Amino acid sequence: MDSESTAADVYTSALCASTLATLSDQYDLDADRAISWLQTQVGPDGLLPGFRLHSTWIALPAFTKMLGHKSKTTRRMIVGLAEKLSPEWEASMIAWMLNSLIDAGYRRTTQLVERSLELLGTMQRPDGSWGSEDEGGDVQATLMAIRAARRLGIR
Repeated sequence: MDSESTAADVYTSALCASTLATLSDQYDLDADRAISWLQTQVGPDGLLPGFRLHSTWIALPAFTKMLGHKSKTTRRMIVGLAEKLSPEWEASMIAWMLNSLIDAGYRRTTQLVERSLELLGTMQRPDGSWGSEDEGGDVQATLMAIRAARRLGIR
């Protein structure tokens, strides 16, 4: 990643803000500053620039903690991700997004969560595993898919 790029700034800010927000039970000033800046970066389509999908779902736990599920920006991000969700995505992407959605407090009552689960189910291989876009990443993709399913009460 180019440390001089907006894409890198957005991605790392999203990652740091969500980590701070999920690890702390209290209000975090640094996460708040990151979210304040990230809000200015959310596009009309609800996605953050650069690594658009990844940065957006990574940022969701911080957005929901700092702004709530009903904030205009948070809702726009959910809609943006829902509009982009596609069978063309790799299973590892869907599993990662699902875990971020769960970290952000979303459950199966959220259409994006349910659609992601359904899509992930169609991608499971005969041996029970899921694939990854990364070479050798199938084990991690499978563990992330299982983790998301278990966290949603699916055994």
